[in-house]
Amino acid sequence: MSILLRPLLLGAALAASGCIIQPDPGPAPSNLGTVEIQWTINGRVDPNLCSQGSSPTLAVDVVDSRGYAVGSYDASCADFATSIDLYSGTYSAHATLLDARGGSRTTTVSMAPFRIIGGSTLVVSIDFPSSSFY
Repeated sequence: MSILLRPLLLGAALAASGCIIQPDPGPAPSNLGTVEIQWTINGRVDPNLCSQGSSPTLAVDVVDSRGYAVGSYDASCADFATSIDLYSGTYSAHATLLDARGGSRTTTVSMAPFRIIGGSTLVVSIDFPSSSFY
């Protein structure tokens, strides 16, 4: 059998079996978006305030629109921003500054519900006033 004839026969056999070959449509659209949480201490972005407050870590807890926990995330206080990838939907979150042992150093700051749209980033800003520290 000729080498040129084999691909034709293979294609005819696949077509007869009902197999249809379609090109790859490419990557699926992303259902993931990002919330970037930015924080200040008493209205300032100053890493020295994290040290002075003995609060090296920011803890963020995210819940979905039904109130179910989505996850807990930690970031260095001195970064003053953290990004969390979430599926499209509505969420709320709360944040607390923690000491080196994981104990709360501040009252918890609640964030108003926010909507994540796939492929986009939403910035949410919060502040820990001096009165929030224990």
